[in-house]
Amino acid sequence: MRTRFIFLIFIHLEVLKYNFFQQLFFLVILFGCLIRVDAQINSVEKLTVNGLFSNKMVLQQNSDVNIWGRSEPNEKVSVQTSWGLTEYATVSKFGTWIIKLKTPAASYDHHEIMIKSNREEIKIKKVLIGEVWLASGQSNIEMNFNYCCNTTDYSAKEIQTANNAAIRMFTVKKSLSTTSKDALN
Repeated sequence: MRTRFIFLIFIHLEVLKYNFFQQLFFLVILFGCLIRVDAQINSVEKLTVNGLFSNKMVLQQNSDVNIWGRSEPNEKVSVQTSWGLTEYATVSKFGTWIIKLKTPAASYDHHEIMIKSNREEIKIKKVLIGEVWLASGQSNIEMNFNYCCNTTDYSAKEIQTANNAAIRMFTVKKSLSTTSKDALN
């Protein structure tokens, strides 16, 4: 903090060389930047969980699954599951948290996951435990059931009469970025 203060005084002395309106313009810009920095430093971050974790998701059975998100630095976060597990973490100075959960064997039972901080809570409902399959590929992997011309002659009927609530699909939308991302769009 002391370094910032000395730097600001040095900049202010350099500004004295200019006329009144130039000085006033510079000080208004500087003051606006300081308010913006102070607001970022003193803001309270809301408890969030990564977009991969949502209602009706499927977690891999009999494994250690990481669940992560963001919250206020140094805050305590707990994750409680309906299969009887509770785990805790402390939010890092960067506002991130991660908790590892042991999952039970596969079943058709719907589970809930409750994520809590001192101020907020998030409930994830209708979670299934089972097999998770990851599919990737080129343009043909983007095609949904109704898109591809020769998939079936009765695709509309198949979609309307589908009766297997245990099959879940999560699609990550295409997004181009030159840097790594830690959240979904």
